[in-house]
Amino acid sequence: MSGKAGHGHNSAAHSAAAPRPDEEPARAPALVEGVGTAISWLSIIPCRGARFFDRTTGRRAMAAMPVVGLILAAPTVALAALAATYPELRLLVAVAVVCTWQLLTRGMHVDGLADVGDALGSYAPPQRAQEILADSYTGALGAATMVLTLAVQTAAVYVLSGCSSTGVALITALPFGARIAATWGATRGHRPQKATGFGGLIVGTIARWIPLLWAAVATCALWATLLPIVGSMSPIVAVAALLGFALPAGVVWPLFDRRFGGLNGDCFGAVIELSTAAAATVLSVVCVVAGI
Repeated sequence: MSGKAGHGHNSAAHSAAAPRPDEEPARAPALVEGVGTAISWLSIIPCRGARFFDRTTGRRAMAAMPVVGLILAAPTVALAALAATYPELRLLVAVAVVCTWQLLTRGMHVDGLADVGDALGSYAPPQRAQEILADSYTGALGAATMVLTLAVQTAAVYVLSGCSSTGVALITALPFGARIAATWGATRGHRPQKATGFGGLIVGTIARWIPLLWAAVATCALWATLLPIVGSMSPIVAVAALLGFALPAGVVWPLFDRRFGGLNGDCFGAVIELSTAAAATVLSVVCVVAGI
């Protein structure tokens, strides 16, 4: 997700007009609107999103954001299985996996990552950092942050692709887990940079139990998936995946809040990319060290 998210042709934030004060928005059921808006807004997949984008829409879309990770899992599992079948293609497949994630999301998250890299690297006070985040220009620090993060993702996916069925399952889980980590920034207690900006529509809109529930479901599902593959090691790997996503997110969310004077869309995109890289690295090390 980027602060410039919403400028794409398939974006709910772009297509949804703001309602007039005297006009009551016509809404679909919460689940339908949330899932549809999240898919339309955060991927290139054609899907009917919300007609209006306000804080209610933002809350529903953010609560449903991990669903986009499940959609990305479909091409990911196919590519990861190809690497497991043909080991000679592992490096090429690792590149293809990371490129697929970017193509299916229009590169919007990596765009946010670059903006955050520039703003953090400037060591500027919050007001100036916000101006850097809003600037469409990508500086050297932002470009380096983007390239290095994608390089780490690719290298870790390459290592995981050599871990047989376990690696396939873990690579497939990465887009899902990263978006669960990102939903934490939308929980109550976080503050948007500007009440009238895009961050004001999504930050502080959901209860904390929502990402915690997503995390519990994801951990249990990964545990159950790995149980027939690695047996007694399955809970260890599942907990390692949970920590791989949770720990970096737990560090960067307060950092962004402090350094930027609040959160915006760029912060969410940065967390998705950084947590993907961190979790993939942790899991690749665990799998290699444990010999699974």
